Amino acid sequence: MMSSQQLGQWGEHIAAAWFIKQGYHVLFPRSSSHVGYDFIAEKDSSSERIQVKTGAGYRNFYPRVTCKFDLAKFDKLMVIHIDGFARLYPATKAVGDVLFATESSGDGHEFTIQLF
Repeated sequence: MMSSQQLGQWGEHIAAAWFIKQGYHVLFPRSSSHVGYDFIAEKDSSSERIQVKTGAGYRNFYPRVTCKFDLAKFDKLMVIHIDGFARLYPATKAVGDVLFATESSGDGHEFTIQLF
């Protein structure tokens, strides 16, 4: 079983691989603990700060990812579950001013986000 830190690193590598397959260059900061994003994805002279949240939990037998983040510190959120579920969301779609919300993708997957 992976530790929480190992699970997070696994998710970051899955996300980075996805962006590379889409033709992006991926740049990791020296330390992501204070910048608020996990890596930068660059393509066609534009760059986006990517925050990755990874989970292994379940609720009512459906995969669930619970995460906290600061919307002002990244441009896109990639949510990944250990069962293979992955979604990419623009930071503006996350929930705006709502402090706590659950989003369902319509296929039995959900993630809970809490803004601070």
